Amino acid sequence: MDNKKKFTLMNKNTPVLDLIFSFRRGGYIEDVLKLHNPEYAPIGVLDEANHVDADDLSDWWEDRALPDTRSNVLQILDEYNVKKPELMVRSLGLSLSDQYWLRPLTYPELCWKDINFFTNTFSDEIGKMFFHGRSLKDGNSLLNAYSPEYSNNGFLKKYWTIVEGERILVKGSFGAFGQQAYNEVIASRILKALSCDNYVTYELEDENSLCKNFITEDTEFVSASMIRRILPKKDRETYYAHFMRCCERFGLESNMQKFLDYVIPFDYLIANEDRNFGNFGVIRNVETLKITDIAPIFDNGNSFWYDLAVITNDGLRSNPFELKQEEQIKLVKDASIFPIDKIGDVTQIICDVLTQNKNCNGARVSKIINAFEMRKSMLEQKFLACKF
Repeated sequence: MDNKKKFTLMNKNTPVLDLIFSFRRGGYIEDVLKLHNPEYAPIGVLDEANHVDADDLSDWWEDRALPDTRSNVLQILDEYNVKKPELMVRSLGLSLSDQYWLRPLTYPELCWKDINFFTNTFSDEIGKMFFHGRSLKDGNSLLNAYSPEYSNNGFLKKYWTIVEGERILVKGSFGAFGQQAYNEVIASRILKALSCDNYVTYELEDENSLCKNFITEDTEFVSASMIRRILPKKDRETYYAHFMRCCERFGLESNMQKFLDYVIPFDYLIANEDRNFGNFGVIRNVETLKITDIAPIFDNGNSFWYDLAVITNDGLRSNPFELKQEEQIKLVKDASIFPIDKIGDVTQIICDVLTQNKNCNGARVSKIINAFEMRKSMLEQKFLACKF
């Protein structure tokens, strides 16, 4: 394969820019050759002068890519003697989280409708190989490049599949207690009990969590990580203040504050340590470029003391604005947003789901429930006193 290739970055049917992709150093965008419709570029890579920097674009490309750190990935690629950048380009960078893709300059007649993963079928073979760590290699067989897995970011093992026409994300667990998949289900059931109207539903199947894609063929997920790139952070400015200042550029500050005033207490309640800038954000229409909604609450697996042998409420970590839960809860502006009075008794939900996990014995489940009840009381006291 040549070390470099030229492509047009497309946003569904709209040409955004022409670029040079280099296969060296793990694959990166070396240069931007020509701008066509820069307003359709990914949020966070376009400056106020409508200029797109190749390094910023390359960072965006890497952020949405399958990470080398995910278990089994490098092992499978080595068995097939293939490099990840080759596969990403052979799959044209197509994703199930947005509508961006790479159209070869030598193939201008190629159309999104014929290749996208939203309306066309794809094989889940490579996703299952990465997920289970078992190669299906037979002799000189080639790795199937037509897959959304190469643009399926995140550390946790997961893969896309199609069930009765629906695009379904299957997520596993890791660590001694293997709780993440179970925690996803618990969190979504608690959100249902709270009558939340903007969350992803997770179901449990064969020790994994399953959820439907909340992105359609006309929309894209824009992470908070991309939003916060549009403005530089000032000296001594907090991460929260900087992020909200970036939201103001899109007229999002009110809706985003309401979302954060809901999700921060929720994360506090379930001891979620990983509400990072990559797993919340907004949904944008790729045709009109209008932001249509705050993205639903999803990716709640690193919660319920998922990796702790000693269950405690002391010093729990948090993300993305503060390092500790007790500090992050202070960022809540409007205590009336989160329906603390509707929580009720959800311990049965925790018990019913966690007891299905063979890595969680009865003693651990009981300790988690006790710690959750204590956490619920702590949150109620903070809300009653309005002390954040």
